[in-house]
Amino acid sequence: MIGQVIVANTLPILGLLLVNITQPQITPTATLNTPKVSSFTPKQEIVWRVEDNETLSGIAHNYYGNLNYWPVLLSDNPWIKNPDNLISGWKLKLRPLPLILNDDELKKEKVISQAPKLITATQTPFVNPQPTKAKTAPTPSSNYDDVYKEAGTKFGVPWQVLYGLHLTETGLREGTIYNGQGTGARGPMQFMPGTFNTYAVDGDGDGVPNIDNAKDAIYTAANFMAKHGSVYNGLVSYGGNINGTLNAARSRGLQM
Repeated sequence: MIGQVIVANTLPILGLLLVNITQPQITPTATLNTPKVSSFTPKQEIVWRVEDNETLSGIAHNYYGNLNYWPVLLSDNPWIKNPDNLISGWKLKLRPLPLILNDDELKKEKVISQAPKLITATQTPFVNPQPTKAKTAPTPSSNYDDVYKEAGTKFGVPWQVLYGLHLTETGLREGTIYNGQGTGARGPMQFMPGTFNTYAVDGDGDGVPNIDNAKDAIYTAANFMAKHGSVYNGLVSYGGNINGTLNAARSRGLQM
């Protein structure tokens, strides 16, 4: 049997010599003033790039969640001369979310947006490309082109917009047409009865404005649009498919 061999190394015992070493005196240096860091941070600018066929109300709906906030966009971008004509490539300044305005604040924004503006060199779009014709799908012909043109001429409304409204509201149909969603709107131009009575025009000359008569409804729509001051305001108040209406109108030659 082999035994376990343990080899121990013998180390010399080292004594510790304590030496009192005098440390040099350190003179405190003057306290340095730490520069203050400014809490200011540049405000981030939110920008919306306009695409083909976009409208202010559509942008307000998509960003702010409320199409009635379109005057905010107009007041924040005072270089826009015609709110009915947004050009693809423009960049609009937006306010941070959430944005909640009461009725009085919204009225104030409308006043600001409608006030005369002095356009300066600094109030120009970031990008101002030349207008290009929007690509639109072919749209059906209508038997009421003469009526659109007559009503448009009488009330100063582009006849193509009346065509677009008729197309998007009922597919150019005529007669008694009730809204499938049960809102109460009816007729070729889908008026609420109360609204129709307010703006009613006897288009066919029989002495009785009829909500279900295509000619009366088209003339009434022209009167409605004219009373709202501009194509844009009229379409917003009409409450239909704004982009669809404008696309259809452009397909018939509207330049805006």
